[in-house]
Amino acid sequence: MSSREGVAGNGLFSEEGKGRFWCLLLILLFGSVLYLTNLGAWDLWPSDEPRFGQIEREMLKSGDWLVPYLNNAVYTDKPPLFFWAGGSVALLFNEGRVESWTTRLPSALSGIALLLVAFLLGERLFSRRAAFLGALALAVTQKCIDQSRTAQTDMIMAIFAVSALAVFARAWFGGRRTWPAAIGFGLLTGLATLGKGPVGVIVPVGAIALFLALAREWRRIRWSMAILSFAVFALVVLAWLLPMVSAVSHGASRDLLWNQNITRYLQAEHHREPPWYFIERLPVNFLPITLFLPAVAVVLWREARKKGAPMRRERLFLLSWVVFTFVFFSLSAGKREQYILPLYPALALLVGDWMDRRIQDSPAAGRFFLATAWAVAATFLAASLLTLFGAKAILAATADRIEGGTVPPEWFSFPAIAASIALAALAVAAGVWRRRLLGVFYGIVAGTSILWLTVFLLVYPPLNNRKSTRAFCETLNREWSPGESVFAYDLYRAQYHLFGDYYLDVVKDDFAPVVEAFNGPGQAFCLMRAGKHYEKFQRSIGSARYYVLWEDAIGHRSVVLVSNRPPGNLKGDQDRGGAESDSAIGGA
Repeated sequence: MSSREGVAGNGLFSEEGKGRFWCLLLILLFGSVLYLTNLGAWDLWPSDEPRFGQIEREMLKSGDWLVPYLNNAVYTDKPPLFFWAGGSVALLFNEGRVESWTTRLPSALSGIALLLVAFLLGERLFSRRAAFLGALALAVTQKCIDQSRTAQTDMIMAIFAVSALAVFARAWFGGRRTWPAAIGFGLLTGLATLGKGPVGVIVPVGAIALFLALAREWRRIRWSMAILSFAVFALVVLAWLLPMVSAVSHGASRDLLWNQNITRYLQAEHHREPPWYFIERLPVNFLPITLFLPAVAVVLWREARKKGAPMRRERLFLLSWVVFTFVFFSLSAGKREQYILPLYPALALLVGDWMDRRIQDSPAAGRFFLATAWAVAATFLAASLLTLFGAKAILAATADRIEGGTVPPEWFSFPAIAASIALAALAVAAGVWRRRLLGVFYGIVAGTSILWLTVFLLVYPPLNNRKSTRAFCETLNREWSPGESVFAYDLYRAQYHLFGDYYLDVVKDDFAPVVEAFNGPGQAFCLMRAGKHYEKFQRSIGSARYYVLWEDAIGHRSVVLVSNRPPGNLKGDQDRGGAESDSAIGGA
């Protein structure tokens, strides 16, 4: 360790004793509180979470863990690792019932693991203190928190891709390029690929290739180890891919191998964004640690331009990792904020390294960081006062702009929310008080954490009443019996059958299949958007009678559910309760 920069003094960051154990334990506890608190207190919310939860439900129902299904049709958008993980949690710990916490837990555990891997990588590259600060910085970034608490495939891909890069760094910078490292790299990139597709291997391999090119270290590659890594990677991926392709149709195989990867990268139909999209989004999604990025950029720029003294290899490695990931996804036609999640650990470790060196030179915070931290504290305090005295008025004034319409103020405990935000302001102010950079950093980390915990405990649970489809699905499920058709007119979203036992029969263009079913002997249902689609249905149904079972907003979309039988017609359940008991009758 004597050859590394920034080895910090005694105690927690000492290179002797149990410093590493205590650092890992603190990171584990901090990440667990931030990522696991109230994880299942609200349902799976659109757009991705209900889809992935429904895939897990169908996987557990059918017993088919090889081919993912959605709405009883083969699902080729994503590989199965995330669904396997969520389904396993439900099967092992919840008697096979898929709930919000079972589906989110793989992301949360992956997020916690990502913090630990970032610390171990930072310790290998720099110092224990730099690693610890980098892991804390990563933990509180907005997008890392979001992805660790959301049922999406990005975090589970990121943990394996980043772990692969950590394995490479340990072998390359430690001078031990052995076969266990080669096997580990192949295994981890294979799992990352099963998590989200080829990006799971492209990101680590591309970052390493750029680093080797910039550092001019190509000749140090042991190609036998590279071949071994590739063989292990291929074995992991093909162990699922070959049986999957043989079990589905040619069209589904082509969609999986070509459309969902090559075509989606070059000619995306959804989420099309300009090349500068991530330039705009990264500063927002990396908050609050974005405050430190200008200083880090200046130091790295000066080091890169310094004549006769090339940039330290470890920093060049992290910078290559950031640059490749950023550029690769910027060139993609389709972009979403979470796509560049794999670069966050590298960027956070660069912040931790900069802070470690800066503290050694001078522990004082400096005017810029003091002013910035005071501004953050003042913003939190203003938000607290606004919540306490003006939230109800703001909610009333912006009701028409809120997803789904009005959110009743009585859903929220504004004094508790205001007190929590004030506590966050106090935490930041306490960190600034001694005018030390480390105090400023810890204060911002603590304040941000309190703010997010306030959201998870006091804001998101009440919003579930507006964003969840549970009430809708339960309404339909009470009326539906096996064998009855549930149509969805030009509207398929997994959330509309996530809490039910039925599938949706999607129809487009016209209501002919719906009219035929409504005029038949059995009960049938049709879900559609309110407005022009409902008006078109009324024109199409003619003289046939229909009954409105649901007409309300779910999230940002108002939907209507109709049936050709009155509520409780087959089940004798006339006492429905709530708004849906006022069923409207249409037709002649």
